[in-house]
Amino acid sequence: SFCTLLPSLLAYHTYNYNKLIVTPDFFDGSSTQVVMAIIHVVLFHFDLVKYAQEFEPDEVQKYLADLANAIPGVLEMHFNEKNISPFEGYVDFSKNYTHLLVSKHVDGAALKMYSEDPAHLQIVERFKKCFVEPPLRMDMNI
Repeated sequence: SFCTLLPSLLAYHTYNYNKLIVTPDFFDGSSTQVVMAIIHVVLFHFDLVKYAQEFEPDEVQKYLADLANAIPGVLEMHFNEKNISPFEGYVDFSKNYTHLLVSKHVDGAALKMYSEDPAHLQIVERFKKCFVEPPLRMDMNI
């Protein structure tokens, strides 16, 4: 039951500082399914001249914010160019990557829906025009 699992859920949640997503049937006792969110990370190596020709300033951020609001299951979406050295003595290991996208999705099905959405595929095609090399993508459960 939920009451039996609650202490372990809270301990896991507190230890990992993550948001657990619990399916509705969890609360009525018919299931004990806990779905963890998925983080989707993509590192891009863009030709900055081509990128500036393809996109207006802040165009991609606005487009992706609209995309995140339009596709169910997208919890967060962040995109920007590499632009910080967070502390003195910071060693930059970003190699040639110029931009980073990080998004958070309810689950794998939501990530799949996002990845197949026509608006997502449209911006991917525009990104491809600017690639120096293919992006690096990683996904993980949290």
